[in-house]
Amino acid sequence: MSYLHNGRVKMRSSKEKIMPVIQNYIGLPKEIYILFISKIINSLGRFIGPLLTLILTKKIGMSSTEAGALITIAMALQAPCVLIGGKLADTAGRKKVICFFFGLSALTFLSCTFMPVTKLLAYTLILGACFSSFSGSAYDAMVTDYTEVHNRQAAFSLLYMGTNVGSAIAPVVGGLLFKKHLKILFLGDAITTFIAVILIILLVQEHESVRKRQKQIDEQNEAVRQNVFEVLRETPILIIVALILSLYNFVYEQFGFGIPLGMDSVFGDRGAELFGLVSSINALIVIFFTPFLVHITKNMKVKNVLAVGGLCYAGCFMVMAISRHLYGYMVGIVLLTIGEILGAVNAAAFVANHAKATHLGRINSVVSLIRDAGYCISPIVVGSMLKWITIQQSFLVMGAIAAAGAMMMFALKDDMSGSI
Repeated sequence: MSYLHNGRVKMRSSKEKIMPVIQNYIGLPKEIYILFISKIINSLGRFIGPLLTLILTKKIGMSSTEAGALITIAMALQAPCVLIGGKLADTAGRKKVICFFFGLSALTFLSCTFMPVTKLLAYTLILGACFSSFSGSAYDAMVTDYTEVHNRQAAFSLLYMGTNVGSAIAPVVGGLLFKKHLKILFLGDAITTFIAVILIILLVQEHESVRKRQKQIDEQNEAVRQNVFEVLRETPILIIVALILSLYNFVYEQFGFGIPLGMDSVFGDRGAELFGLVSSINALIVIFFTPFLVHITKNMKVKNVLAVGGLCYAGCFMVMAISRHLYGYMVGIVLLTIGEILGAVNAAAFVANHAKATHLGRINSVVSLIRDAGYCISPIVVGSMLKWITIQQSFLVMGAIAAAGAMMMFALKDDMSGSI
């Protein structure tokens, strides 16, 4: 493409031709791109999670009550794994934690290929999930190590997209193979995890700052050995944000619980079919609109972006509370997904920007536990509420909770650094 300048034709540089949206992802550290590719590969084989309930009930023969109890126990078991993983990420190193525990997870799923379909298989699958949960905080910490404030949001959004690209495909493939080729799913999960680990082993080095901190730990440096809860007391804004995000997650969990019930009450027998349609809209928006949202919000304060995400959640459930048409639910899902993207990309960046570098892995794990508590209690609480109110009235409650969380997020002061 060319333009006139002083009577002469000049060619635009290749950089000028690139859309500003794409420029956000150019020039990131090489390690971020490797982690992005490994996320895609690993999530492409994430067959087990979405199908776990069906594996427990349809293949192993558990009742829905028994399966639900086992999944709840599995979630509870992962909590200490997340905390220990965060501690190890700070002391042993991010790369070691990621590769070791993902490797154990892959070996566990590989062993399932040779097992009979019994309860032992179920327990082994849960063990594999626990091994995987050790690595979450290490991943976030490694992204933080290789980025700075100006490119951190783009890096986290890139990995978020990588996860969603694979996760959009894996359930479809898993659904096709579930009935007659269950063991192939275990093998596929193991192989993709091994490939992702090998990429990290060969192409990603531990960041120099982590190696220096490990040396400090060896020298019994007191600041490095400070308790994570003492560190969090010095940065109360992280606890407050984690609690607000827990409210957001309490509301968002209704995507899989309340919204299907709401669509069933409005559309009857077509409810499940139409819920599948709006779920597809969610996946498409995540994959294709994340770069645009990152570009639009890159100059905003992270806390304000998180607040806007909460307002999107509120708008979603307010629309669904009064809508009796599919278009209303589609608008609601669009708002919900925008809020999801803004939260997923910016929550990790906010923690990284405010956390003490020596305790980043542990802080990530504690914040993650607080934040995810909202997911865990939401179905139980809302299920109890539905004994007294309608599903549409519960949507109004969800909207009010999200709006309150957004107002609290807007009201936060950036200089909240005093101890609590």
